[in-house]
Amino acid sequence: MNQEKIFSIIDEYFDGELTKEEEIYLFTQLSRNEKARDYFKRNNALKTALQSSVEDFPENLEVKILNSVSGTKGINENYIKKYLPAGVFALLALILSLVSFFLYSQTTTYKEKLDETIWQVNQQQKMIQLLFNSLPTTEVKGRLKNQVIVTPKM
Repeated sequence: MNQEKIFSIIDEYFDGELTKEEEIYLFTQLSRNEKARDYFKRNNALKTALQSSVEDFPENLEVKILNSVSGTKGINENYIKKYLPAGVFALLALILSLVSFFLYSQTTTYKEKLDETIWQVNQQQKMIQLLFNSLPTTEVKGRLKNQVIVTPKM
């Protein structure tokens, strides 16, 4: 069999494209051909070296590449994760400030009404005092209808 054909079968083996029968044929040819064995060993060493040097790529890499190729800026998840809590707390602080301002204005309104009511009560109390002082003095005399006279007997 021709050398190029064996080399192409070896390449297909490392690509994972051979059937079981073709693999058996490949290994029988490797046992007979020295150059094919050397080529197989070099490819195997290359495959092992590549597998040991493979690193996982970052999760965001694909999104960054697609965004840079398309020219659009997508929403960066890290940006959202970083600034969303601060935005929520700022919104919450604003809402609490508005509620406290509203409640403060209500308490000042109630305080003004309370002051007005106290003033009215004081005016009415003064009027009652003037009325009591302007009435003529009256003398109350009591008399008993049935007087009981108690005399001691000794």
